[in-house]
Amino acid sequence: MILTIYDMSGIQSYIFATNKMREMIGASVIVNQALFTNIPHLFDETEDAWTKKPFTFNAGDKHKIVYIGGGNALVVYDSSDTEEKYTRELQKMIFNQAGGAIRLCSASIEYDDSLSLADNQKKLMEILDYNKRKTPNANTVGGFSINAHDNTSFEPILLFEDKYAPRSKYLKLELEANIVKGNVPYFRSIEIDGIEYVRNFESFRQKEQKNYLAVIHLDGNTMGMRIRRFVQNLPGEDKFADMTSLGRLSAEINTAYQDTMRTTIEKVYQGRIKEVPFRPVILDGDDVTVVCAAQDAFLFISIFMQTLNEHKLLSLEEAGISANLTAGAGIAIVKHGFPFYTAYEIAEELCKSAKSKTLKLGYEGDNSRSSVDFHICYGGVTDSIEAFRERNYVFENYTLPRRPYIFNGKDEHKLFDFDKGFEATKNSIVGAIATNKLKGLRQAYGEGEMAAGIYGDYIKSRHAGEPDEKVALLLSEPFEEYNGTNYGIFFDILDLLDFVAPELEE
Repeated sequence: MILTIYDMSGIQSYIFATNKMREMIGASVIVNQALFTNIPHLFDETEDAWTKKPFTFNAGDKHKIVYIGGGNALVVYDSSDTEEKYTRELQKMIFNQAGGAIRLCSASIEYDDSLSLADNQKKLMEILDYNKRKTPNANTVGGFSINAHDNTSFEPILLFEDKYAPRSKYLKLELEANIVKGNVPYFRSIEIDGIEYVRNFESFRQKEQKNYLAVIHLDGNTMGMRIRRFVQNLPGEDKFADMTSLGRLSAEINTAYQDTMRTTIEKVYQGRIKEVPFRPVILDGDDVTVVCAAQDAFLFISIFMQTLNEHKLLSLEEAGISANLTAGAGIAIVKHGFPFYTAYEIAEELCKSAKSKTLKLGYEGDNSRSSVDFHICYGGVTDSIEAFRERNYVFENYTLPRRPYIFNGKDEHKLFDFDKGFEATKNSIVGAIATNKLKGLRQAYGEGEMAAGIYGDYIKSRHAGEPDEKVALLLSEPFEEYNGTNYGIFFDILDLLDFVAPELEE
């Protein structure tokens, strides 16, 4: 019996290689189909057949899926010849769908019955890591097209909608056109009646608003560690029972995140016009990336994290492992036309920053919490987010931002809690004081601790005896101390003012 793992590489750079939404849509579906659709299709099965029955491998069986999710798939074959045959076919399918722009890596071993499933998987992953390092990308033969080739990529030029396009671009556009026609589903698990995902964000640009997009990347907390612990704790008496358990856990993770995404979209966009300024890009287990209008980003992340926290993975709970679902999120707010791949990298860095904050505050294991960090890109980013903040926001006696924020934190961490800190601060000042005054405080923060204090006193004096006097008193104390450091209590909200508040004149 041959145990084989398949893994996809180059996914993000492939999807975000363009700023054209139509191409991104096509690329997203090609990536989603690469394993979730292609492997069941090769085996003449429905996409979810592996999730509906216990794993068995009887005499006469050629192949069986253990699980698909998290960017890889685990499959059992009856022999090396069968594995080589189907791996070749899968490589061809993915190559033809993506034009060689994404890479399928694989590793195989003869299953050792003297070892546990965990130990067999460990051997398999070591081989996969080696293969990923040495396997080059598969590319088309540049310069040998029948009619013409692209001068940059040397790919064959093809005709699409009366325009010429390199092969990889053509394949993305062709698939997107089939999605629009209804011939190909777009993330079937989150198809919602009455809601259509935008094809062009430009159609939602409004003169009276800042026209920014939010690229949001989410990643589950400690999921890999918990899965490894789960596999290590499997009984080991029946390898097929252990594989069934692993497949069940993978399906639970996929379902939890898909259901969370679906519920979040319905709540955020209920009552909106048919086409909404939102586009899911990656939805692969606990690896999630979406693009939306910047004005919707924080409502989206708030509902997503709350909904995710309501889910539990029963397989982990039964095994005595933390079953709560939490995640880190990064939100990169960028102008229309900003390079999507750069925005994704920023969002990914912010996601790591958010996760680091939860650990720093002591939230880990069964006590894990979701978290979010964000950054507004007004121009090009030439440094890491951490370095940028150290240079512009962190000073000897004070720090301007409170971000990242955690969800459902303890009272002692209220300053860094999304609801009790971020949302509460926003609700207390936004709409209560003229926008130009709030922007003036934001500018004063940038000039220093003393300048912010003076400007806060100015606001207090201007609103003495007025109905909004209490709000002005809040603004007169622009810093709050935590563990010996003063934090700019209003800085994060003021930084986001254009995206979270309507203009309010004095």
